[in-house]
Amino acid sequence: MNRRLKSQGDLDGACFLYSIANAVISLNDTVTAENWSRAISSLPKSRSFLRQDVGTLAFNDNGEELERVAKRFLKSLSSNKFKVALHQGNRRSIERLIDENAVVIISNPEHWFVVTEVHHDTVFAACSDTFNVHGHKHPEEPTPKFGHLSNLRMKLSDLRVFGRMAFRVTKA
Repeated sequence: MNRRLKSQGDLDGACFLYSIANAVISLNDTVTAENWSRAISSLPKSRSFLRQDVGTLAFNDNGEELERVAKRFLKSLSSNKFKVALHQGNRRSIERLIDENAVVIISNPEHWFVVTEVHHDTVFAACSDTFNVHGHKHPEEPTPKFGHLSNLRMKLSDLRVFGRMAFRVTKA
């Protein structure tokens, strides 16, 4: 049966912002509604993320511009210190960017999500759309090596890194 009721992500382009929040959460911090609202208010072109057809396209998918947006958003999102840095990457190289204090935000051409760990040939991810698509079939669980929170698994061979952009989020 096809779903007819709408859910977050169906009509907006906020998956980049949710990925930043999920990076913080996967690194064992919290994101409150108050901090989320403050972080939204800090954004340039914040209304663009409410349009499904715009999102990060408002920044021409320019990595340097998106890095500035992510830094600004992250600063307001958590009371703890986090850093974000843009790296060039592909599915094989992002594993080296992840450790006990760091995860990576990437995009396939349609959606941004967090890679929380690569273990053998399995990618563990924290994805804002997983519950919408799969419901309770993909429960939240810690990753095997670092214990980062994830809710989606995929084969490394299926992973695509759009624009070779990988945003490493590190707990300072």
